[in-house]
Formats: sequence, C-alpha cells, structure tokens
Amino acid sequence: MTNAVAGVGGPSVSAYALLSRWPQPPFAATLQPFFVTIAVVTLTAKLALDPGQMPPFSAFAWILITAMIVAGIYTREKLQRFIADAHTRFGVIVIAFLGAAAALAKGLVDL
Repeated sequence: MTNAVAGVGGPSVSAYALLSRWPQPPFAATLQPFFVTIAVVTLTAKLALDPGQMPPFSAFAWILITAMIVAGIYTREKLQRFIADAHTRFGVIVIAFLGAAAALAKGLVDL
C-alpha cells in the first residue's frame, strides 16, 4: 500500500525485518522478488487507472535503468562476502529512514 500511494515501499518492510529479527541474507533474497512484484502490481494499477501516469522516459532511459539494476545485482554479488551482515542491515535502515523522511517531507509540502 505504501508503495502504491507514496512510492515508498521499503521502510515498512525494513521496519518489519528489524523488529522480527529477520536475518539479513534471507531478508535480502526475499526483497528482490518482493519489490519486483510490488513494482509490477503498482505500475499495472496506476496505468489501469490513469494511463498518463507512465513516466515520460525515452527508450534510452529505460535501457539505462535496466542496466543499472543489473549492475547493482552484480555488484552486490561481488561485494557481499566483504561486507558484514550488521553493516548491511545498518545501511538498509538508513536508506529506509531517508525514504520515509522524503515521503513525509513531500506529503507535508504537498499539503
């Protein structure tokens, strides 16, 4: 729901993972298909309700976005053995907090 309404789905899942003491490796492995599914459902719902919601990106931009996703997955695979799970969890919490703060700030500004 938070992803569809505010475009920020990570903070709620990150908070749940932290409070339930979900170990980092299975949490990370679960989030990849989870966020792909959430993104597809959100995009489908937005396009069904208002086809004008599609971002006006060029084909090059979509290719670049896809390449960056693949590069991020590849980089994570190479770096995961050098970064402790505790540091990864801290990074996830920081990013989730920043995303939640940005969504809150945008909501307040839009009011």
